Amino acid sequence: MEKSIFQAMSIPEQVSYINLRMQKGESLTDACKSVQMTKRISGKFKNYGYTLTDKQFIPSNPSTQTQEIATDIISTPKVKSVKKPIIGRPKRTAKFKKITTEIDFILYKRLKHYCIDNEINMNKYIEELLRKNLK
Repeated sequence: MEKSIFQAMSIPEQVSYINLRMQKGESLTDACKSVQMTKRISGKFKNYGYTLTDKQFIPSNPSTQTQEIATDIISTPKVKSVKKPIIGRPKRTAKFKKITTEIDFILYKRLKHYCIDNEINMNKYIEELLRKNLK
């Protein structure tokens, strides 16, 4: 059976198909491979109230628990995802280009302390100095 056909089936139909394959002597792995699925599908069945006992998926509480879980899943309202704050450097715009310059280490330290003491951005300060001197 193709995976798409298997997935179009209802959960009880999927469970009965896998159970039928296991009754014929196949392992859970082989039964899942026949529908191009992995054994993780057993987790899906467990979410719908089935337990695996003696190579068979059996409802934990026949029909009522399966219906309750199905209605819970259907009736649960969708929650809007909350955007996480972006951490790190801001995105560059086309206006600015990244460049590298070499500055004497002692001069750099002085510049850094000057900018910290005056609470100014080092890049903006250097840019202002360049604009004043290059006009």
